[in-house]
Amino acid sequence: MSHTHEDTVSTGSSSVWSALSRELSDAAARVTRSIVQVHGRSRPASGIVWAADRVLSTSHSVEWEDGVRVRRHDGTILPAAVAGHDPVSDLVVLRVENLESPPLPHAGVAARAGDLALVTGRAWNGRAHSRLVALTGVAGPLQSAHGPKLDRVITLPLSPYAGFSGSALTGPDGTLLGVATAGLVRGRALALPVDLVQPIVEAVEKHGGIRRGYLGVVTQPVRLPARQRGDLPDGRGLLVLDVSPDSPAEAAGVLVGDIIVGAADHALSAPEDLLALLGPERIGEPLPLDVLRGSARETLPVAVGERLTRR
Repeated sequence: MSHTHEDTVSTGSSSVWSALSRELSDAAARVTRSIVQVHGRSRPASGIVWAADRVLSTSHSVEWEDGVRVRRHDGTILPAAVAGHDPVSDLVVLRVENLESPPLPHAGVAARAGDLALVTGRAWNGRAHSRLVALTGVAGPLQSAHGPKLDRVITLPLSPYAGFSGSALTGPDGTLLGVATAGLVRGRALALPVDLVQPIVEAVEKHGGIRRGYLGVVTQPVRLPARQRGDLPDGRGLLVLDVSPDSPAEAAGVLVGDIIVGAADHALSAPEDLLALLGPERIGEPLPLDVLRGSARETLPVAVGERLTRR
């Protein structure tokens, strides 16, 4: 019996696909042991075994401070304590005893657009499921709803589903590439790269939250009339609506009705612009605020305070 070229190609392609399928199935099976279900609100989410007694999930998925539970890969229900939240990155760290699952090893290389990866989580009924995806891209910075920007996020080509948040994004070798979340941008499936997650987890473990600078003002964007704009390029600023008592802003003399038009040589047109300047490195340092008070412009040096971001 003769064999055609098409037969040879077909046989070769089949063996390649079979080998790839087996590798992916093996990787999914390994990852599944390290994926738990997290009960911290009305709808359960997924969680990743990060260390021998630590689970990593998404902050928006854990609304309760007491009564949080984790369902292990074998169905065992375990109590969990909240070690800390970071709403900016939508991450929460849970302390859990008797996990009896290996932490997922971290990938040694960064994810790239076009890479094949597995998204592995637990559905509402606790069953594990894995989806093969080709990564759409790695983008950033992403403006967080809580102010500071996230340097990079991985975009995923799927729609969030029940149990999606807290799932593990892993490479074909089973190493962790990122933590999946639907809480950063509503309706979009994203993942935080593991190299960005690591320092956040360390800070949350140490402080119970992330150290961020604090001024004590509430502001809203405002467009300045022509006679007040002066040399401002876009004619925008932040109207001060409230100044907290005993806050750094009050101590520096900031008043309700002031218009903050700049800080540390940065133009400000949205509250997020000011929040982005209040990283942990600013704590205890002076932050000069350029303020319009009526038609007069002055600079107020504010000593940045500290606030722990937990929820």
